[in-house]
Amino acid sequence: ASTRKIALVTGASSGIGAEFALQIESKYYLDEIWMVARRDAPMKELAEKFLKSRAVILTLDLTNRSDLLALERRLAEEKPEVQFLVNNAGYGKYGPFAELGLEEQIKMIELNVSAPTYLTRIAIPYMKPGASVTGSPSAAGVGKLSAEAPQTMRTPSLKKSVSPKVTSTWSRCPRSYIDRRHSLSITSPETNVS
Repeated sequence: ASTRKIALVTGASSGIGAEFALQIESKYYLDEIWMVARRDAPMKELAEKFLKSRAVILTLDLTNRSDLLALERRLAEEKPEVQFLVNNAGYGKYGPFAELGLEEQIKMIELNVSAPTYLTRIAIPYMKPGASVTGSPSAAGVGKLSAEAPQTMRTPSLKKSVSPKVTSTWSRCPRSYIDRRHSLSITSPETNVS
């Protein structure tokens, strides 16, 4: 039996994460799209739009260590080929640092920094040359951009220091741009190797 090819998309219950899942499903022939979020109802609704790939709905809280371990175990048991990892889950709170609750700030760090780091590390063993790791920090409300078009930073240092087989792209796209245009551009990992 051949290894199943998958995309793993976090924050897939709405917004940019849901759009990533839809775009990947429509443009690539993957066996499964693993969608991760805390709310399963929106992911079930999204899965109904898939025409080619099987949706795998994983209702997980990425700030919960046991949920991260469950995902790691599932990868180890099923051993799929991860062609896309989209680290999109995240959120941001604005306000004076001293006035934001400490627990809230720790949760933001866990979701916006620790979880993508953990997920990238556990996914790499299941990736082949040309696989893609994408982060979408603007979905987390990290920073404000004045540009009205998507901005992309390529990070060859990740490719060199973590794994020579991974193409990494960190997309920064203001939510207003996504809402206005209702689309994302996803580059094939085969043509995105630099």
